[in-house]
Amino acid sequence: MIKKASTKEIVDFISTTKTIAEDAKDYFKKKFLDGLENKSKIIYISDEKNSDLLVAITNQEDYDNSFGLIDSATAYLIYISHDENNINEQNFSRLLDYAEQDLKKNGFKNLTIGVEISNAYDLKIIFNHGFSNFVKYSFRPLKDQNDYKNNALVAYYQKTFN
Repeated sequence: MIKKASTKEIVDFISTTKTIAEDAKDYFKKKFLDGLENKSKIIYISDEKNSDLLVAITNQEDYDNSFGLIDSATAYLIYISHDENNINEQNFSRLLDYAEQDLKKNGFKNLTIGVEISNAYDLKIIFNHGFSNFVKYSFRPLKDQNDYKNNALVAYYQKTFN
């Protein structure tokens, strides 16, 4: 069953996931919990073991790289998997379907998501889910915000609800 995540579920997920570096876990806990409190984030989770997390950022002031990704009709998605290498397509599909219905009910018309262009598998999945409108490219630091030699090139795509 997919649902909106509780504070405890978010803390438990971040504590156990392998895809968030140990030294970044406190940062993500704070960002996600603050976002829940100020209603700038909606976080979805399934109740199955090793579930993945889908974070919908709904307020552009709550995301540093928001230009072109978030507006009053568009939410930005962050998918966090327990698998370090690729999106789990089945979990992503279930979470995305639930999030789309919930966000539509809340007045959103579009979703935006970013994927590292070096990850062909994840790009294929988001294209198969209708994220076909290119928005922009951006560099994302992989470790240290000031280490520009170790950046990932991210392509951002948007889909419009049917």
